Amino acid sequence: MPNSVAAEVFRLFLEHGANPNTLRGKEPLIFSAWGNVDSVREMLDHGADINLRDANGDTPLLFYLWNGRWAAALLLLQRGADINAQNISGATPELALANGKHIAEEIMRRPLPDDFQKVKATLDQRRR
Repeated sequence: MPNSVAAEVFRLFLEHGANPNTLRGKEPLIFSAWGNVDSVREMLDHGADINLRDANGDTPLLFYLWNGRWAAALLLLQRGADINAQNISGATPELALANGKHIAEEIMRRPLPDDFQKVKATLDQRRR
């Protein structure tokens, strides 16, 4: 499904009363939009809790950083995601960022996109 269509589906559900903070199993619905930053934006625009946690204590920011979804992580940072969040294992955004970087470079053998550097710079700037 093209990104714009997926975002439109999310928007329609949300405009018709879907709860953006619902859990899908033990995971926040916002995790389900992981391949599409426009869907994440729609969920945030419709009241998704930017720091809602799953059963492991992961927030959307931690989730998207772990999985190398840099554009979504950047959006969450720009919208005020908690940069001090830690999951139950003690993982921080910096650790999740390093994991996502490792997956991209070492496992998937993909170059890091510009959004990776933007996320890193934004985290660094917010830490000051």
